[in-house]
Amino acid sequence: MLWNLGMEVVAWINRAAPVDALSVQMTAISVLMSLYALMLVVLGVATRSVLNRVLGLGLFGVVIAKLYLSDVWQLSRILRITAFLALGVVLLLVSYLYSRFKPVIERLWKDEK
Repeated sequence: MLWNLGMEVVAWINRAAPVDALSVQMTAISVLMSLYALMLVVLGVATRSVLNRVLGLGLFGVVIAKLYLSDVWQLSRILRITAFLALGVVLLLVSYLYSRFKPVIERLWKDEK
């Protein structure tokens, strides 16, 4: 599903045809992956699914690696700032979610062992 969403975003950007399409595509993919990871974490907490939470956190790791290893070197300054700000907001939301539901998550970890 993430792959299909990414292809749709790229096609939408190509139709809009901005001047710097590659940078906009890279930023949009990073933001899309971050939002998808956030959705996985929220879904994992809501349904008490460890797999969704772990996959969401793993996808956050992939997004962070992508930003630091690839996007930093190829994006323009404005798009780089946008990508890092979006990632920061999403990570703050996940941090709030985990701190807010910490007792529930700890009980889930203990129940499954």
